[in-house]
Formats: sequence, C-alpha cells, structure tokens
Amino acid sequence: MPEGLAFIVDHNLRPKSADEAAQAAKIATALGHEPHILPLSWSQTPTTQAHYRHARYRALAKACARHKIDQLWTGHHSDDQAETLFLRLSKGSGLMGLSGMAFAQPFGTAWLARPLLSASRRQIEDWLRQRKYVWITDPSNANPRYLRTHARACLSQNPEWKPPLLDLATRVGRLRQEAIDAAAFIPLHRPTAGLIAAPKAALEEASTAVQHEWLRACVQWCGGQAFPALQAHLHLLRHGKSGQRSTGGGVVMELGAEIRFAPEVRGTRNISLADLAAKAMEQRAHEKDTGLWFPKGRNALPFVPAEPQMARWFAPKALDDPLSAKGRIEVLPSFPISK
Repeated sequence: MPEGLAFIVDHNLRPKSADEAAQAAKIATALGHEPHILPLSWSQTPTTQAHYRHARYRALAKACARHKIDQLWTGHHSDDQAETLFLRLSKGSGLMGLSGMAFAQPFGTAWLARPLLSASRRQIEDWLRQRKYVWITDPSNANPRYLRTHARACLSQNPEWKPPLLDLATRVGRLRQEAIDAAAFIPLHRPTAGLIAAPKAALEEASTAVQHEWLRACVQWCGGQAFPALQAHLHLLRHGKSGQRSTGGGVVMELGAEIRFAPEVRGTRNISLADLAAKAMEQRAHEKDTGLWFPKGRNALPFVPAEPQMARWFAPKALDDPLSAKGRIEVLPSFPISK
C-alpha cells in the first residue's frame, strides 16, 4: 500500500505543465506514494501570484475532503518564510501577517502542515542531489512582474537579512499563539454537526486579536474553506445589531445573545441556522466522520488539543531525513519558538 497520496497541481498555463506534472507523479510513485494530478482551468489568465495560490489551495482543500485526508504536507522552507515576512513588512501587515507561516494550521477539513519550515532551500536541494532526484523549477519564479521575485532577489543579495526576518516571525508568532490560546477558552454552546454557538458577552470581553483568531477558526471549521474571507463577519461582530446576519467563507453568522455559525447553503437564505446546518449535513455526508468540519461532540474549537500536552513533531534546525518522515503527525497550529 502507498504510504500516502501525492497531490500534484497542474496550473495548466504553460505548454509543458502536463509533462512536468507527469514527471512529478513518477517521482511520487518511486517514493511509494499514490499520485493524483489536479489540473486547473481558467476563464481568464491570472494576473497575480495570489490568483495562482488561491486556485491551488482550493483544489488541494477539495482533494483533501474528497479523499478524506486530514493532513496535507507542503514543502515550504525557511527561505519561503523569510520572503513572506519581507513582503508582509512592505505591506504593513499586522499580528497575523508578521507571525509568518505556521508549522501547522486548520485547512478546510484537514490540517495544513509544513514539516520543512526550519530547513533552508539549499539543505533540501542538497538532500535531493545526494539521492539523485531531479526537480523542476517553475519559470514564473523568475518573472520580474511578481513582487516575490524581487523579494527573493533582495534576500539573495543581502543574506544577512534572513535571520532577523525569521526571528521576527518567531517573536510575533509567540504573540499570536497567545491569542490562539486565549481564544481556545471562549466556551461553545451545544456544538452540533455544522452548527457552532458561543455567548456574545464572552467574546466582547476579548481583545481584537483573540476575536480574530476565534472567528477565523469558527468560519474555517464550519465552512470547510482553506483561507476564508472574514471581513463581513468581523464588521458584523464589531458594529452589528442583534438579529443581523453576515455571509462569507461559506458560512452564515447570526448575531444575538449568542453568536451562531452554520454553513451557507444556496437557496436557503431565510431559514434558521439549525435548518442550514441540517441541510449542509445532507450535502456533506461524506465529510461528517473526518476532518475538522465535524465537531464530534467537542465543546472547543479545532485548535484546542484533545490532550493537554502538545507534542512537537520535529526538532528545530534538524534536518536528518526530512522527505522520508513516516506516520501521522499530531499537530496544533504552532509557530517557531526560539530556544
């Protein structure tokens, strides 16, 4: 039996992309994994890398739900992290942005895990060379119209910038983790399949950062989307009146003595949230026993561990054999913490 599934996204924007996806599938098979190529289609050519990223993650989230995968591993490394921080600093990002990429986070109906986040691009390439694996470099990575290309060039010319950027992710990530931990203590009322409720008073007493983390987790859990839109929900939470609703991220939020969430279902705009949840259960029956979308009777959000102890699943700065990790990873959203 294959050790896992390998999802290979074919962006379908270059003549050789299908051949490259097939080559990646052969490597995955040689490593003992079952390859699945996910071809994308476009009504119009994307203009930014964000369009590529959003489409890629949508395809991956759907594939996880379809195959009942609860852990999606990606190859993000420390150079990606430094580039991300560089770009977010230039855009004036806040707490969430400057915490960088987490080692693990909720992702639709699965966990998104980044086991190579402490490794550099050079370390990974050296590992591949030693084992005579040939990788493919996407030419769009060198396209000067993309901001990330300029960020990569700046960091390459100024390697001394990378350590302080990674240190910033560590320090701000610690602050964000505190907000996540505080959000975990906001009680939930009667969590049932597809329906979440919490006392409004408890959330009003929380800080803005804690509210944001709690809202993000609720919307992600109920809606099953990888990176859901939160703007409408945040506006309602801070400025709305009792009885009002907001939609976004595949979720309907209703304000009252309780704040309630249920998955959005087309053609059912005016029905109760309980009925929305029931209809969503009918449509998502294949998801109800797996992933994060189904609460399974718990009274806490998905980023709360079932056990009080959180285990770290790899040692920082260690890269013995990163691409041959076996077994399930038991993880929570966690950020780099300096020792």
